[in-house]
Amino acid sequence: MGARLRFGIGRIPLGQMGVRLDASPAETVIELSKAADELGFDFITAQDHSVAPRKWADEGGGQTWYEPFVVLSYAAAVTKRVRLLTDV
Repeated sequence: MGARLRFGIGRIPLGQMGVRLDASPAETVIELSKAADELGFDFITAQDHSVAPRKWADEGGGQTWYEPFVVLSYAAAVTKRVRLLTDV
């Protein structure tokens, strides 16, 4: 069996980098994770920036980053087949 191209959500937007949310971060994770699983995506990643340069954060890089294992725990609770990855 040959290699196959995989598709996924490379970053769940949780208000970082200028993204505006219509729901709470938890609701966003739950809804996007369910949709990714149901639509046949292969993976979901959760990002973290534990040490971000102040200038980068102030210029739109984001002030708040959620712990990726907590984010992926929410995703795991509502998905059946999609793979969960950290992007730290």
